[in-house]
Amino acid sequence: TMAAKKNERYPLRIQGYGSAGEGVARLEGQAVFVKGALRGELCQVHLLKVGKTAAWGKVDQVLEPSPGPTAPGTPSAGGASCGT
Repeated sequence: TMAAKKNERYPLRIQGYGSAGEGVARLEGQAVFVKGALRGELCQVHLLKVGKTAAWGKVDQVLEPSPGPTAPGTPSAGGASCGT
């Protein structure tokens, strides 16, 4: 598998939120923390730092917006819970 590389850009789907409220996506089995990203968005993510088990990046561009309202209590939330 191709490892994530610093300064590269990847299209990533945001799957959840980290402890500081940043978006979390997955790339090659690693968690990628993306500041300011919303769950459900497909973002072009510019990796700023790549560690052994996680990477950190920023949104270059939102390729596809989040599919629905992100407010709690909407049916599209799918019963996701915090702290997983």
